[in-house]
Amino acid sequence: MKKMLFLVNAHAGKTEIKAKAIDIIDIFIKGGYEVTVHTSQHPLEIPGYIGKHGIEYDTIVCSGGDGTLNETVNGLMRIDESKRPELGYIPTGTVNDFANSVGISKNLIQAAHEIVDGSPVKIDVATFNKRHFTYVAAFGAIAEVSFETSQHHKNLFGKSAYILEGLKRMSKIKPYKMQVQWGDFVFSGDFILGMVTSSKSVGGFSLFENQKDDMRMDDGFYEVTLVSMPKTLTASAEMLNAILRMDLDANSIISFKANNISFHSDTPVSWTVDGEFAGKVYSADVNVEKRAIEIITDKKRELERANIIAQTAYAVPYWEPYIHM
Repeated sequence: MKKMLFLVNAHAGKTEIKAKAIDIIDIFIKGGYEVTVHTSQHPLEIPGYIGKHGIEYDTIVCSGGDGTLNETVNGLMRIDESKRPELGYIPTGTVNDFANSVGISKNLIQAAHEIVDGSPVKIDVATFNKRHFTYVAAFGAIAEVSFETSQHHKNLFGKSAYILEGLKRMSKIKPYKMQVQWGDFVFSGDFILGMVTSSKSVGGFSLFENQKDDMRMDDGFYEVTLVSMPKTLTASAEMLNAILRMDLDANSIISFKANNISFHSDTPVSWTVDGEFAGKVYSADVNVEKRAIEIITDKKRELERANIIAQTAYAVPYWEPYIHM
């Protein structure tokens, strides 16, 4: 019998997992798993718990939002790759960007069935100053909104809570002077937003709607997007919407793919990784580890359809030169 560690963040999202946990565990047991349940006791507990106990299991399933998933991935990455368990995910957060990108059902019961009946697919994982993340590291503008929006407002308003918080902060938006380096290329600019992402949505909002291009989660590259302060947008709501959709003048956006990139600033900059606060730092190094973990999806073709082969829209063509390192 296969062994499963089921990690539950009972406070994520609208706490729907509390009413369905028994049914989900029953699905796992009927699917041939011996299940051990551990409820998350406090933030940042999960990585250490997996590092200590994870090697004992064939599969580790986490239930929670993107932050819970982030902690689980950080725990998995502490285990030698040859002994690393498969990952299952039951999304119960407010927006669940990662689940949206890979095609995991937001119906908790259906997601449990997909773990039992599905297939593991390898995907990339990145590091932000040695902290692993699955889908986004970001600074500036709306990036700060993700970790400053209260859980109470997220539960009440869903992704609209991010809009409300964003509008409140628009008058405070300021550009960060950053030096950016990848490979032999170095440039500087004043940016109101920077993202390194493998996801087609952030904060529940679809990105890059105007132009199509492949976005893969297994090619060893993440998408880098840097946004300068638009000169033509003045109204707060208009600017926020334009930033969320990346519907800005092409001269305001730099976009390219990279597997390692460094950011440097003369002042400390607040960063978020997978929607959680990652600290205020002067320098940030982001590196991509190709096909580092295996995540169970409904069928392998579902992940391919959703994000590996699927078309994802971009606001502007990639900035030249287009670099693969």
